Amino acid sequence: ILLNTPGDRVLVATRDGTIYRYNTRNFAAPELAETIDVEPANVEMTALTYLNAENSIVVGGSDGSISIWFGVDRKSKATTDGIVLTKVHADFARQPAAITDIRVSQRTRMFTTTDAKGNVWIRHGTTERTLLELPGTPDRNGLQATVFGPKDDGVLAIGKNGAAMLWGVHIPH
Repeated sequence: ILLNTPGDRVLVATRDGTIYRYNTRNFAAPELAETIDVEPANVEMTALTYLNAENSIVVGGSDGSISIWFGVDRKSKATTDGIVLTKVHADFARQPAAITDIRVSQRTRMFTTTDAKGNVWIRHGTTERTLLELPGTPDRNGLQATVFGPKDDGVLAIGKNGAAMLWGVHIPH
């Protein structure tokens, strides 16, 4: 479940890749605005978050895939508000295992993706580029937490085994 900061949009997602988008401008009477499938039939949705500014969502799949979706005002009759969640970026390189976590930058369109084998990659949303595949992992059996530094200059990962790893990163604009 994702709730945006103003509280006027709630996304309820299921593992099968279905997102139920609610218009909650009137929180006393939420309205189901749209139902959409964001993953193919054979792929489970394993991670979901807003990019900064909360206009785009990042979706991670059980096949290591990443896609970005954005609400486009198409004046659609298929939704109650005319807005349609639209896949705008999907050419990201796949990670070796299911995506388990996505952490977004507080400053830019960068975000980290973590997979079930403990790999952490830094991505850029607009260009669909993998900027860094961080070397090593604290735990090849997966991570329990990942943090993207507030200045985009570090990533901290804690393995399921309790081991931690900190990477300092410098990614010029």
